[in-house]
Amino acid sequence: MKPINLQPLKLISFISVAAAFILWAVYFIRFFDYQLLVINANNLVMQVNIASNLLIAFFSLIILVRTKSEKGILLIGLFLSLFSQNIALSNIIMTNNSWTAFIFMTLNKSLAGTVFIKAFQSFPVELTAHTIDSVFSKNRIFRRFTKWTLKNYTWFLFPVIIMASTFFTVFTNIVAPINFVILVVGFLCLYVNYKRLSHSEKNKILWLFWGILTNIFIVLISSILVFYNGEETQTLHNVVVMLQAAVIVFSLAMSLFFFDTFNTGAVITRTIADSSVFILIVIVYNTSEHYFLHWLSHELHLSDVLISSMLSGVFVMLFSPVHHRLMHFLEKKLKYHPVKHT
Repeated sequence: MKPINLQPLKLISFISVAAAFILWAVYFIRFFDYQLLVINANNLVMQVNIASNLLIAFFSLIILVRTKSEKGILLIGLFLSLFSQNIALSNIIMTNNSWTAFIFMTLNKSLAGTVFIKAFQSFPVELTAHTIDSVFSKNRIFRRFTKWTLKNYTWFLFPVIIMASTFFTVFTNIVAPINFVILVVGFLCLYVNYKRLSHSEKNKILWLFWGILTNIFIVLISSILVFYNGEETQTLHNVVVMLQAAVIVFSLAMSLFFFDTFNTGAVITRTIADSSVFILIVIVYNTSEHYFLHWLSHELHLSDVLISSMLSGVFVMLFSPVHHRLMHFLEKKLKYHPVKHT
């Protein structure tokens, strides 16, 4: 089979990440121009929400930089950037309520939901109709529905359905369960892949099952609260989005980490070496500064700032060979052997 050219998808994903950062920059400009930063509970939740969703854009960029030719992982990176864009647009609407921003947010949400479904049809391996038949051999409804989602025209149909449900919610004030439906479809696709993997490979995507199930639970709880309260408060919205962002980032990070997307040996080695040398430098430097800085300052009649800067330079030169030797030692002990999947 001729390999698929994924360069256009990777280019689109990078453009999407750039758009996410631009939208967050626009939001921060509007926020500091039109609002005063008031310290209260709602504002604190809002800032944590913003920080967590801005982190998603960075995580998406890391995935795209590290990934070479895995379609499913590229689609996951694209989804994360679109998700981050959507939250940025919703915050822009809060600072400057406009129909233009709302329409862009709706279009973005439609595309993000579609990419979410398509990503889990390609991760960790590409779904086929035959695979779905073998997994759902006794369940005709799930079998037919999941096979239908594989159709190419669903790339255009899913956005229309999501967009229509969003406008329906706005104009009727009745919450359409479209987020729940998107999560369930993604879960079904992931379930088919999970059933077809070997035992060792199943463990690598268990985190994704946990993430999607937790998001389904969050959506259900928030929908029940909205139903009983009659409306969705801004604080509830921020808390729900923040929790969803945290679950998405954590579950994807753990799943991709265990699925050898990243060089785990290199990550562990670098983390141990850098943190060990950093702690050693801090301890020795602080001890030296505490006992010798004032004495040297008094004896040499130099400023504390100048002596502190000189000590910093000396420590960098002294500990650079130590860091190099520690890295060399750990690389031999924790040598990374990538596993090739068939």
